[in-house]
Amino acid sequence: MILVQGGTILTVTDGVTEGHSNYPAKYPRISLGLLVGRGISPEQALGSVTSVPAGTLGLDGYGEIRSGSVADLALFKAQPWEPEGVTERTFVGGNEVYARS
Repeated sequence: MILVQGGTILTVTDGVTEGHSNYPAKYPRISLGLLVGRGISPEQALGSVTSVPAGTLGLDGYGEIRSGSVADLALFKAQPWEPEGVTERTFVGGNEVYARS
């Protein structure tokens, strides 16, 4: 689901693994692509699934990549909403848990 209020964009998912295959909230990458395709900046789109939800939930130190922050991190070959945007590496709790071979 994509929520917009006062210029702030928040993208959330339902976490459901089954359901209507065309519902974009089930797929964050599709939601990001929809936002960018409609003229939202890539920075705002990425913020809608990272720093904005963390801030909305009052989770200081989450949702940003900076010294002292708490974050899991996925690194993509291209922008995550592009077909070439496959995951190259994933870190959880500071440990690499996936590396594309």
